[in-house]
Amino acid sequence: MTDVLSLAGPLTLTAARQARWLKQLQAMAPGLTAVTAAACTFVAVDAPLSAEEQGCLVEVLEGPAWAPSGAWAPLALVVPRPGTQSPWSTKATDILRGCGLGKVLRVERGVRWYFSGTLTEAERAAVTAALFDRMTEALLP
Repeated sequence: MTDVLSLAGPLTLTAARQARWLKQLQAMAPGLTAVTAAACTFVAVDAPLSAEEQGCLVEVLEGPAWAPSGAWAPLALVVPRPGTQSPWSTKATDILRGCGLGKVLRVERGVRWYFSGTLTEAERAAVTAALFDRMTEALLP
């Protein structure tokens, strides 16, 4: 039996990168007032993890989780393309196994995008299309 855990992670954009993304995306959606992104890690395990193992997993993978306030609305979840394994995944899985987490089958990292402001449906489609590379990533609702 394989279970998949979803772990919220820290913000992935610095203030300068947030400003660059906002400028680029406002060209498509003038009502956008802010944009940010946070890590989201998915961990496939073959058996339930003990509390100690879960603590080790969180400590190795992520910093403190960022929790969006009511000012932020979810925009998109970008993950590596299904059927592929990213180099990050390969290395992170090896590291976790080296830390004694043999129950971990695979770990993969995605990015959850959030926005503030107003978007029409057409603007939302244009903005989300700009957030990922179709060759290597997939956009999930």
